[in-house]
Amino acid sequence: NWCSELGLLYTAGSVHNIKVHDCGHEAYIGHLDTKSYTSAILTSKSDENLVVAACSDDHKVRMFDIRYNLNTSSNAFEVAIKFGGQQSQTRMINLTQCNSNRNHYYICSTQELQVLDIRTHGILTKIPFKKYINTFDSHQHAPIYALGSIKQLVRICSSLQLSDAHDASTINDIQYHDGFLGARIGPVRLVKFHPYKLLLAVGSTTKHLTLYSSNTKTN
Repeated sequence: NWCSELGLLYTAGSVHNIKVHDCGHEAYIGHLDTKSYTSAILTSKSDENLVVAACSDDHKVRMFDIRYNLNTSSNAFEVAIKFGGQQSQTRMINLTQCNSNRNHYYICSTQELQVLDIRTHGILTKIPFKKYINTFDSHQHAPIYALGSIKQLVRICSSLQLSDAHDASTINDIQYHDGFLGARIGPVRLVKFHPYKLLLAVGSTTKHLTLYSSNTKTN
């Protein structure tokens, strides 16, 4: 994860810490102890970008303040995440800060999407997904997010209507290409919103990259 405001680069993987690099001086400056392998890193968009959140393979979300947690063994704020299915078959794939409320975080796994409120240390809602979730992204400014499945489905939802019933927040499902007798889309590997416009890019295993717009005449 790249924090351009502070000039810091956070890297993690199959180690029990997040390494912090100062890109301005091209130097390693320290680490954050995660106690487990890290699946996703996120730099908070508030608090002067000093808060770092991380999803780990032990199904916990940990939050660090680099002013106090860097190169120390002090305990970070952490929340254990429980999933509806078998824990051993659940993989954390994304951690994203909600654009409409900076105290809320999307925690996406292969089975469901959860919304964490860091003020109450609890989960606000759990949104199950019947098909295997492979990728997730939320728009930086619009209150929408997208889920992509290897089972040839993209679901676009509203973050203003978060509910345990996934149909309540669903705006649109994309399963077929446009046109008369449009072909089924391929297994989805990546979804990504444009940072400002209402454009969604969808990449699939069929070597296609499709752009979807809020304008119904073009995609």
